[in-house]
Amino acid sequence: MARYLSYNDLDAIAARVFRAYSKLPEVQEAGQLLYIDPNLLLKQLLGLTIEYRHLSMDGTTLGITAYDEVGVEICDEDEDLFYFDGKTVLIEKDLQTEDQTGRRNFTIVHEGCHHILKMLFPKDYGSGANARRVLRYRDVRCERNREEWQVDRLTSSILMPQELVEQAMSLVGQNGRIDMLNAVWRRKEYEKFCNMCYLLGVSKQALSIRMMRLGLLGEEHLRHPNEILDIVMGDDDIG
Repeated sequence: MARYLSYNDLDAIAARVFRAYSKLPEVQEAGQLLYIDPNLLLKQLLGLTIEYRHLSMDGTTLGITAYDEVGVEICDEDEDLFYFDGKTVLIEKDLQTEDQTGRRNFTIVHEGCHHILKMLFPKDYGSGANARRVLRYRDVRCERNREEWQVDRLTSSILMPQELVEQAMSLVGQNGRIDMLNAVWRRKEYEKFCNMCYLLGVSKQALSIRMMRLGLLGEEHLRHPNEILDIVMGDDDIG
């Protein structure tokens, strides 16, 4: 069973990773740090290799990694079995398109975070954990366990550190907390929020969850922007 790690424990680990990432020569040479590059994080900081393949018939498996040498069945056109060397993460090939940037970045860092926890706590995460499969992020069909919850939380904190989230808010001209995120009724704030997602390389869902945890976002209506109207008018007033 995975070690018990609190929110504060995971945030502290993320802060350590952020400091180490910030000291990478490539980051130092670039000057101002605007976002976390998942490829740089995994390759240069963690010493991992990233490969792309088709992982499942229905597209629900977004990433796989393993701590040891092990073969895993995949659904790629050119191969049906991939052999891990313990230092590789496998990402769904369809995530390479521009419209999947946020999901791809989260999946890459998510797989890297499995290795971070294994490096820090080898007795808790290194034993009997040869193949790490990640189903669709926050898919209701995916059984959530303690380790997957921890990895998701750690991924969010690493990919969207408070310092960079607040910097992105400043760059898009968002002064202070967003009280309501709504594409219909708060269009200007919503557009600024979308620009933040672009700057940070994350999905709208991931950033909204992170900002709510940081106290930088109040209500969010990403999926149902008209629900405010439904509440105000009531069933008897509609139609």
